[in-house]
Amino acid sequence: MQSNLQTLSQWLLSVGAIYLTFLSTGVLPFLLIGFFIGYTTHLAAKRIIELGGFRMMYITGWLGVPVHELSHVLAAWIGGHKVVRFAPFSPNPKTGQLGVVETKYDQKNRYQRIVGNFLIPIAPLVGGTTVLLLLTRWIIPGYSTTAYGGFRPPTSATLNDAIRWQSYLENVWLQLLQQISWLWHPELVTRWQTYPILYAMLCVAVHISPSIDDWKNFRKPLLWFIALLAIVSFFIGAIPAISEPAMNWWAIGLTWLWPMWLFLLLIVSLAVAPILIFGSVFAPSESPQVRTAKPKKNPRKQTKGTE
Repeated sequence: MQSNLQTLSQWLLSVGAIYLTFLSTGVLPFLLIGFFIGYTTHLAAKRIIELGGFRMMYITGWLGVPVHELSHVLAAWIGGHKVVRFAPFSPNPKTGQLGVVETKYDQKNRYQRIVGNFLIPIAPLVGGTTVLLLLTRWIIPGYSTTAYGGFRPPTSATLNDAIRWQSYLENVWLQLLQQISWLWHPELVTRWQTYPILYAMLCVAVHISPSIDDWKNFRKPLLWFIALLAIVSFFIGAIPAISEPAMNWWAIGLTWLWPMWLFLLLIVSLAVAPILIFGSVFAPSESPQVRTAKPKKNPRKQTKGTE
């Protein structure tokens, strides 16, 4: 009896450790980075409007908003949703809308309800990051977020691996900074082609974040995903033969995801920092444009569910 209880407790600890690893190394960092990007880009948009009114958003919106909306559309198609309205760039000062994608789906269809509603809200982060990477490779030939000297993250998130995680993230971050430092290389600075590409990156970065309503629509699918991770953790812990290979595959996935997330965090920070600093210094203390531009509903997308 005692041995059975000991075996059960060990299995529960194993399942808990696996689940904690999934949450702490995958879900939580994504949410923190996503919310940070959402807050800073929203604040940057507010500063732009304060500086010159709603029309100032056209400077970055003509390119950044279509990338944002097209990402929603592609995710809707993948998720089985039907796009009923698509306006890649249709500024409306009264509502604050810059573009619109409206979709509908069958609420009885689990794939559309869970997968579709999971992909659509976060699609601008994925699509925008893809465009930023392509633009970066254009001005920095050979750039890759996976070229980090074979660094592999630990396969668990226990306290014993804290130092290994710190070392891994430091290595990835330093190599990322080293590669991005090519943006200030004399060869690039003296090429006129560099500046239109940097401007395009600025446009995409400012509008890369999901809207407030996108994040609200993401909450329920996120809970489904977290529940799915609990089920996966249960099976991985129940079958010791697949436990190590599964966690190794998770580590391989993080080898691709973490550099991508840090790249996105760095590029967006470089894009919005000058706007926030300039806006804080020169923006008027009160701006009626900001109040009228605040949307009552989702400024970019509305997702509708139908029977």
